[in-house]
Amino acid sequence: MTPVMAFLGLIVTLWKAFLNLFTTRTSREFERFTTVPLPGNISPIISAEQAPSVVNVAPLHGEAAVANPADCEETFTRLIAEGKIEAAWDLLSPDSQASWVNKRRFIEEMKSRHGNNVLDSKVREVRLLPTWTDEHTSKTYRQVAELLVDYRVRHQARELVVQRSVHVVNISGGWKSLCYRT
Repeated sequence: MTPVMAFLGLIVTLWKAFLNLFTTRTSREFERFTTVPLPGNISPIISAEQAPSVVNVAPLHGEAAVANPADCEETFTRLIAEGKIEAAWDLLSPDSQASWVNKRRFIEEMKSRHGNNVLDSKVREVRLLPTWTDEHTSKTYRQVAELLVDYRVRHQARELVVQRSVHVVNISGGWKSLCYRT
């Protein structure tokens, strides 16, 4: 090992230690979110460790968590496309659920809005943010995944791909979608 490489290794170690002084989580806890497995990859890269809860939101208990933020959004879209809107409700964050008032209203409005128009989605990019403030609700969340998503939708007789940036939040170790009533 050259002196330059040893020096760079020392710098990296000191930098991580410095960052850990000012955060509630160690840098190692966030390493599991640095990559997203490619489709068809059977062995998941993400471990089963629990991440911190979201700020301003009561955590959910006893629900199956989706370990990959991309899986959360793609599953949510698939459920909407298949008309399983009641199941999609369980992938919403508690504050998103509260914005809809109740599950029945969510189901009715999603059916009338999307019907058979949403076909599927594909997450193109995942970017992890330590904090993020939703400009519409003014709520600040910790450990948020910002997703660049291609939504395949039907518009009249044509199919289109619409690209959107969406956010999912970590609640009790599982990702939940932010889909508010407008």
